Amino acid sequence: MKKYIAIKNLPLVFLITMFGTIVCCPLQAQSSNGQQDSIVVTHREFVTFELFVGVCALLAALSITILIITSIQRRTLRKQMLDVSVSEARYKLLAENSFDVIWTMDLTGKFTYVSPSVVQLRGFTPEEIMQQPFDQVISPGSQKLVMEKMQQQFAFAYDGKQLPIEAVEVEQPCKDGSTVWTEVVTRIMYDKSGKGIGIVGISRNIQARKHVEKALRESEEKYRQIIDSTSDIIFTTGRDGYLLYANPIGIKIFCDPARDLRSYRYLDFIVPEQQEQITRILMKQYLANDPHCRFEVEAVTHEGHHVWLEQNVHLLKDDGQIIGFHAIARDITDRKQAEDKITQLSKAVEQSPVSIVITDPAGSIQYVNPKFVEATGYSFDEAIGKNPRILKSGHTSPEEYKQLWNTIVSGEQWSGSFLNKKKNGDLYWESATISPILNKKGEITNFIGVKIDITQRRHAESMIYEQARLLSLIFERSLDCVVLLDKDYNFL
Repeated sequence: MKKYIAIKNLPLVFLITMFGTIVCCPLQAQSSNGQQDSIVVTHREFVTFELFVGVCALLAALSITILIITSIQRRTLRKQMLDVSVSEARYKLLAENSFDVIWTMDLTGKFTYVSPSVVQLRGFTPEEIMQQPFDQVISPGSQKLVMEKMQQQFAFAYDGKQLPIEAVEVEQPCKDGSTVWTEVVTRIMYDKSGKGIGIVGISRNIQARKHVEKALRESEEKYRQIIDSTSDIIFTTGRDGYLLYANPIGIKIFCDPARDLRSYRYLDFIVPEQQEQITRILMKQYLANDPHCRFEVEAVTHEGHHVWLEQNVHLLKDDGQIIGFHAIARDITDRKQAEDKITQLSKAVEQSPVSIVITDPAGSIQYVNPKFVEATGYSFDEAIGKNPRILKSGHTSPEEYKQLWNTIVSGEQWSGSFLNKKKNGDLYWESATISPILNKKGEITNFIGVKIDITQRRHAESMIYEQARLLSLIFERSLDCVVLLDKDYNFL
């Protein structure tokens, strides 16, 4: 009777299958009585057995493959978990040591994480923040803005979209009752399926920056008020010379209200005969890269009136490039008119046929005109700083000089005549009028003397007097009757 061996050791079969079954070699098996029998396998049995062994071998190979893949996946998963753990540790380390407050929020508006730096920012612990309602997290003045931004974030999160990164300035209450300004940047968090799961945000303390901005605004407002209220005219132009800005007084004087400010050129305000000269001045300043220059110019208002301006022009630069200029102009029309009058008066004094002397209150000469130089022989430089007593001849008594001085220091005018002495020693007669010059307070600031050379007149008067005296002697001693009649034959 044919016997079959019960195959119990499946792994052994897997190992010998490639050798035993393929070459169909006889197998030696141990029978129950200890004898070895040769097993003869029929063709059908062989095919069945071979199929069975092949299936087993295939299953074994598949099992080994699964074991290998599983082992690799486990190692990969452990590595990934380790990497995630390391990554989470790093992010946590960064979050917990960042000066900025890092936080996360779910789509219901509840905080799920707040970094410890919130203590330095607002005084609350992360646990306290996570328990606070919305009205305790945001100050009233910022709540409307934050609600609008959160609604946008949630709407985009539900739609699987991402809002562009935008920084929002928010005022938040602190534990001590004060408030702090923060700059908040948020992003939507998504899971692997692309579904929005929350919001991650970073809050940065900008309190110092807000203080600086406030100070800058206040300073800008202060200087804006100064510029708007100043009587000086202020223009700013571009590089092409067209106006970019004019303060209110500048607009009022030079600009037509119906015309656009930017349609004016700076040169439009200058009288035509001076435009070329001013262009050369500005071009010279531009080429020399001179930061500022100063000049006087005659301008025309939009009503056609001529005014004189003293201008300070400063170049405007951006990154080293000249982009325009800034002009501050002051109306000096009254001063120019006063200067013209002074010039006219000066010319009149310089060309006057009489001597003019101006002294300080102590009597020291400060000015003499050319006629004084001609009459006395003293040059301008020789006379300045001296006292008019350099002309004394000794003819006038001290009492007369004292009376003169008392009259003019009391604010009154004195008139009289002197016999003075020139530089070369010659004597000459002067008729003088000396007056005090008073300031607005009525104080004497100077004395002015106007003198006329009357030497020839005094000589003529002396001759007439002498002739009259001689005629009187003749008449008194004459034996004849002498009668004097006027042109109407009336007795004199």
